[in-house]
Amino acid sequence: MEIESSHGAVVIMAKLPFLGNVKTRLASSVGQPIACELAQAFVQDLMQKLNSFSEVDRYLAIDFSMIGMASWNGFHVFSQGKGDLGQRLHQVGERLLDSHPWIVFLGADTPHLSMDCLDFVIQSMRKNDLHRCVIGPSHDGGFYVLGLSSIRMEWFQGISWSTNKVFDQVTSNLKQHFSTIDVLDHEYDIDTRQDLDRLANILTKNPDVAPHTVNVIRKGIS
Repeated sequence: MEIESSHGAVVIMAKLPFLGNVKTRLASSVGQPIACELAQAFVQDLMQKLNSFSEVDRYLAIDFSMIGMASWNGFHVFSQGKGDLGQRLHQVGERLLDSHPWIVFLGADTPHLSMDCLDFVIQSMRKNDLHRCVIGPSHDGGFYVLGLSSIRMEWFQGISWSTNKVFDQVTSNLKQHFSTIDVLDHEYDIDTRQDLDRLANILTKNPDVAPHTVNVIRKGIS
């Protein structure tokens, strides 16, 4: 059971980094061991950024069954539950909104997400506007962040998950409930070697954006 909190909840939705479970498209070009290391580094970089924010409760929801909660690096760790992404978002959201006024979901594929972006999302949610939500579209048609003050399963039904229709379909459902939807700038997930090369170019100029990811790229990517 979660402790009642006046703070909002920020939760990273992530897969456990073991062979064959993460970054399968990326693994075809860099190998499964490096793909696993990258997946873990992506999460660590996001966690490091989120640890800079005060007055938020931080969670890591994983795709693995577990009883209760564990702790890792200042985050509460628990299971997403079963089902498609929509079902898992709903399960996590219901659990955390029972004890928090709002929730921000973050995907684990954008380690380069800026502090300014994270700050904007958190500050928007702190306004406690029940008629407003925040969503960040990915270039592949999905979304990388979603901020909500309430949650309903119907918002995630009829969605063509893992296609380029996801953002449009979810946003269309959200418009039936929220009068204001803050749409962030597009970002790209790191799913392919092309995505990784693009990220590597950015990190060459500014390695502090994602230092854990930089270490893996320097060690294992040629």
